Amino acid sequence: TPRSSDLDPAFKLGDDGFFQEIGAHAQFRFRDDQHDKLRSFYSDTYWFYEAYAYAKTTIGTFRAGQIVTQFGLPWDGTWWEGVPYFDGYKFDPDYGVGWENEWKISHRFSLASVAQFFFASDGINGSLAGADAESAPGLSERNTGVIRLVPTWKFSDDLKLEWGFSGLAGQIKGPTRGLTDSSRGVFGSDITLTWKNFTVFGEYIDAFGATNPVRYVSGGPSDRVDSLRGGISYKYGPVTYHIVYSRGWDHNPNGHQFVFDPGLSVQ
Repeated sequence: TPRSSDLDPAFKLGDDGFFQEIGAHAQFRFRDDQHDKLRSFYSDTYWFYEAYAYAKTTIGTFRAGQIVTQFGLPWDGTWWEGVPYFDGYKFDPDYGVGWENEWKISHRFSLASVAQFFFASDGINGSLAGADAESAPGLSERNTGVIRLVPTWKFSDDLKLEWGFSGLAGQIKGPTRGLTDSSRGVFGSDITLTWKNFTVFGEYIDAFGATNPVRYVSGGPSDRVDSLRGGISYKYGPVTYHIVYSRGWDHNPNGHQFVFDPGLSVQ
């Protein structure tokens, strides 16, 4: 089980000027068992998950350092997570810069926006070994751009609809790149409907480019990988009940996988 420790110094500047707050955030993680790395490609049993400086301004929040990639839905609410997590799209920090802001268009409509650029990968990812370039010896992800837009309609105090669009494009570098492509492109869309304590969501991700010479699903350099994930949850008091199903398909060579995750969490 990973443990973590956070450090969050901040200095508030007020609401009158362009800069409203500056600060930093760092999260350090380590394993209970110092002989068992979280993933085989990790350099050790302890690591920084996040370490960045930030500035909150009148046009959004800027970050620089080791920041988490914001592609698609950030979490499906389960302990185990699904196919997109094991493919490397969730809980993936890297070195770069980012900006995000939520635009309040009206009382019922808003637009959340994220733009990020990563110049190097940090070797930290939730992906399984063989999922992507970051988990392959001799390969790394470089010069990767990420955008995400999430329009939100609030029909009433109890009913809300969020429809997200994500895009990612980047390079693959390394001396062992012979069986992989030099770049990759990923597109995704997700929708979340919330009514009172019920939540229903769905997400589709389509990736192009061979990012690993031996994909953990197909055993080869699959040049297209898509996945579909959906779930429903209900919160009653401190307990959230959920059922989540996700499925992924590798192409050229082919393979498939799925994760079915019913359960509950108490918070």
